[in-house]
Parts: sequence; C-alpha cells; structure tokens
Amino acid sequence: LLQDSLGGNSKTLMIANIGPADYNFDESVSSLRYANRAKNIRNKAIINEDPKDALLRQYQKELERLEQQLKDGGIEDVSGESESESESEIVIDENGVERRVKKPKKIRSEKISKQRLAEIERSIEENRRKLEQQKDMESEEKNRVQQDLIEKENKLAKARQEQQMLRNRMNDLQRKIIVGGENLLEKAEEQERLLEKSAK
Repeated sequence: LLQDSLGGNSKTLMIANIGPADYNFDESVSSLRYANRAKNIRNKAIINEDPKDALLRQYQKELERLEQQLKDGGIEDVSGESESESESEIVIDENGVERRVKKPKKIRSEKISKQRLAEIERSIEENRRKLEQQKDMESEEKNRVQQDLIEKENKLAKARQEQQMLRNRMNDLQRKIIVGGENLLEKAEEQERLLEKSAK
C-alpha cells in the first residue's frame, strides 16, 4: 500500500510493536510481516536536479536519438498498426507481495535507407517504361500497374518527408541547446564539475 511513499531519496524507519502474549500472536506475526515487507521495498532513487539541467539532458538524449535514426535511415512507425498498447502483469516477489508491473511497449520500426529509396525510384522508373512499351496491355491490368506505381511514389514521398522532418527537428533541438554561441549543456556540465571540486 505504501510502497510508492517509502524508499527513494530518504531512509525509512519502521517501528513494529509486538507483544509476548499468546492471544496477540496473530497480530504480532502480521506486524512483523508488514515491517519486513516495508523494510525490503526498493524504489529507484532520483537525484534532485535543476529543471533547466533536466531539460538540457532531455534535449541531448532526443538529439542523440534523432541523429541515430538519421544514420540508420530509419523512421519509427508508431501508428495504430504497431501493437504499442502497454500491458501490465501481476508479479509476486519473494515476500509474497503482489505487484503490478508494466510490460515495455512494442514499437515496430520501419527502416528505409538512402539505398532503398534509390532502388524504389529505379523500380518505379523501370515499371513506367515497361508500361509505356506495352501499349497493347489490357486496360484492367494497365490500371492495376498504374495504381501500384502511384502507391510506390506516395510511399517514397512519405519516407522523404519523414526524413526531412527528422532533420528539421534535430536542427531545432540544436538551436535550443546552443544559445548565443554558447553550448548550454557543456556550460551546465562545467558548472557541475566546479561544484563537485568546491565540495571536496
């Protein structure tokens, strides 16, 4: 019940009062179990951080992620198709305490590299040439091939647009981090080092 309130950045002290009388046996055992469970709670401690520093770190992580995506030529597809609903699972730990644990989200990543884009372009051009050569092709077949070409062109345009959006987002983040010709992230790290030196 109290596991979110206990642990973390502070030490938690629990005092359990128990009595030696026989008729208090059940209550004493229950109190000891409760105290033991409270003692064994481990929360993830979060270091207190200046909101500006936290924001800068968040920008830096986002920037690194975007750079990696651009290097891979990948675009994360977080659409409805991507089974991204998080599920939760009930886990019983060694003390017999039930806890609800969230499973990580599954995100399907669609990677489209520059080479792949060039291949798609070549394929489109080749199909277009074939289409023009085969004038005597049945109209239904011709329409199907044309529709296929249009779909490929749309996919190609979408991939290019998403890559451009990634680049724009990355440039925007870089502008936010570098203000007045000064890298705020480096400045924050330098201040942190100075504080650590002065503390010693």
